[in-house]
Amino acid sequence: MLRLLFVLSFLAACVPAQKESLTTGAATNPNAPSAWSKAGLPKQIFLSHEFSNAEATELTDAVVSWNTHGTYTFSTVSSTKVNDRSSVNNLNSLFDGEFGIYKAVNWHPQLPSTALAVTQIFGVRQNVGTASEFVEIVEGDILINWTFPYAPTNPNGYDLFTVTLHEMGHFLGLGHITNYALQSVMYPSIGYSTFYLRPGSEDIRNIKNKYSIGVQAMAARSPASSSPQRAPATKEFVENSPDAVKIIMELHVDGTCRHYTNDVLQSVHKIK
Repeated sequence: MLRLLFVLSFLAACVPAQKESLTTGAATNPNAPSAWSKAGLPKQIFLSHEFSNAEATELTDAVVSWNTHGTYTFSTVSSTKVNDRSSVNNLNSLFDGEFGIYKAVNWHPQLPSTALAVTQIFGVRQNVGTASEFVEIVEGDILINWTFPYAPTNPNGYDLFTVTLHEMGHFLGLGHITNYALQSVMYPSIGYSTFYLRPGSEDIRNIKNKYSIGVQAMAARSPASSSPQRAPATKEFVENSPDAVKIIMELHVDGTCRHYTNDVLQSVHKIK
């Protein structure tokens, strides 16, 4: 169900950054689906100190909204606040084992100024070279570009709940949906007067399929699966694996959506 308010568009954005400790391998299947290992869920997410109480409430509500439409709690929000890390020298250093949502009052110079928000995901390819290849997500962080106005702080700004709801879809492994006949929060953009109450019916179907029975490659690792569990991949394993991968979904305010895998542009499309 959709409701109306003020918001322009949402995005997950990044530009290629210098490699730090992570060495990413060749993309055998750059469009392989991605998901967290069920043995590592739920993920605890930390909010930075810079968010006000009202803003933190919006962020928390957006995070837990994904938990109400499946058989598993995907994410929780810690009551402990953390320092903002959006101004780190190299964005790859966010691969630190801490899953954060950061308030970037000063937007990172490696990121395009037209980006509203950034979701950066690190993982490792499993079943490489087969039809069931997928990316096991090991790290995910969200940066909110606070050089733009956001509601509830600015009632005429972008809706913080809607932006975060969308970015959490990416955090859980969902991509963009370009079929506007479907109810979804994963459209590449939304209009000035639209925001969401919760994930749409298509998002519910996709997240249930991804973590239950719909994606064979990930069934053994899904929250609802009865298959034997395996310990999730570690940060150290990913850093030393030739199958390490970084996934970025990028959308500029001009309506152009870009998908990067290992800093290589994989696809570009314009929104409706």
